[in-house]
Amino acid sequence: MLFDPYLAQRLAEERIKDRLREAEQERLIRAAKGSQKVRGWWTPLVLMLGSLLGLVIRPQS
Repeated sequence: MLFDPYLAQRLAEERIKDRLREAEQERLIRAAKGSQKVRGWWTPLVLMLGSLLGLVIRPQS
């Protein structure tokens, strides 16, 4: 199978959007429950970097 850079970029963007949505949903749940201090700005950044790292280090088939 040939590597499609455009498709890989779109996939990375969608994964980032998914992680940001999940992080925001978790933050809202914690805030609604009145839990401890809500995490800072670094949480979405870590999630984005993790998604991008997953694209760079792909398992070989």
